[in-house]
Amino acid sequence: MNNFSTQSTIPTNTTTIIIYILYKKGDETNMKLVCEKDVILKAINSVTKAVASKTTMPILEGILIQTNDKEVKFTTYDLEIGIEYIMECTVEEQGATVVNAIMFSEIIRKLPDAEIHIEINENNLLVIECEGSLYKLATMNPEEFPELPKIDIENSIEMEQNSLKDMVRKTIFAVSTEENRPIFTGCLFEIRNNKLNVVGKGNKERTIYLNKACIDAINSYLAIRPHDGVKFDSRDALFLSKRKERISNRMVQEIVKKELIKAGLDISKYSVHKLRHTAATLMYQYGDVDIRALQVLLGHESISTTEIYTHVENKQVKNAVESNPLANE
Repeated sequence: MNNFSTQSTIPTNTTTIIIYILYKKGDETNMKLVCEKDVILKAINSVTKAVASKTTMPILEGILIQTNDKEVKFTTYDLEIGIEYIMECTVEEQGATVVNAIMFSEIIRKLPDAEIHIEINENNLLVIECEGSLYKLATMNPEEFPELPKIDIENSIEMEQNSLKDMVRKTIFAVSTEENRPIFTGCLFEIRNNKLNVVGKGNKERTIYLNKACIDAINSYLAIRPHDGVKFDSRDALFLSKRKERISNRMVQEIVKKELIKAGLDISKYSVHKLRHTAATLMYQYGDVDIRALQVLLGHESISTTEIYTHVENKQVKNAVESNPLANE
C-alpha cells in the first residue's frame, strides 16, 4: 500500500517543495549526477511526446532516468510510441529511477540557467538542487517501467534531419482526422523507385508510377501549396483551389480543358477520359508494355476493361496468334 504525504517549507534563503510517494522498502537505488539546465531541458522536450496522458498505469506518465558511465538516458513510452534520449552529464553515482514527467519538466523549466544537481536520497525521493532552490520529487520503481520493443535495424536508411522534416511537412496536411480508420491517421513511408501508392474509390489501393516530369511538377506545387487557412474538410486533399478547398472532379476537367486550349488543341476531340485512353494505348502499342501490366497500372479489375482502354486492334490479335511457337507445326 502506498503512503501519500505532502510537505512545503520555505526557509529564509531557499525554497523547498516535497511531494512524494514511498514505494516498497528494499527498492532503493542510488543515483547522483550534475548537468546543465539547457542540456536536461532539451532531453525533456525530446521525450515528452511519448508520455502517456490518459492511462491507468502511473508508471507510463513518468520519465525513466538511467545512468551509464558518463551518460544519462531519458526514456518515455506510452505503449504505442517510445522515445529514448542520451545526453552527456557528470555522473557521480550510477542508478535509475522513474519520475513524473509533468512535475519534473515544470521544475526544471523554473530553475535558473545553471548547473543542476540531481540525486536520489535514502527515502527514494529525487532531490533537485540549483543555486538557492531545492526540490524533492516522488519517484517510482524503474523495474516496473515497460521495456521498449527491440527494433531490427538491418534494413535501415540514414537521411538528413531537415529532409525528413520537409517530407513530413509536405504530407502531414493529408493525414486523416477520422479515428474510425486509424491507418489513415499516419504517414506511410515506402522506399521504392519513383512510385506513389494511393487509395482510390472503393478503398482500392493503386500504384501510380511517377516519371521525372511528374515528380518535378508535384514538388513545384508542394512548394507553393497553402498550409494556413485550409478548410477543415479539405486538409487531407493534395490539390486545393484558390479558395483553399478540395478540387472537385469537375474542376479537374475544367483545368485540363483550359490547358488544352492554351496548347492550341481542339477540346471537342480531347477530354480527361480520352487522354487516359490515349496514354494507355500509346504505352501498349509503342511502349512495349504488357496488357496485364497496364491492367495493374490503371487499376482495372477486369482485363476486358483494359482492352477497351488500350484499343486492342484485330491486327495485334492476329500477330499474337501467329507468334505462337506451335502456329507453324
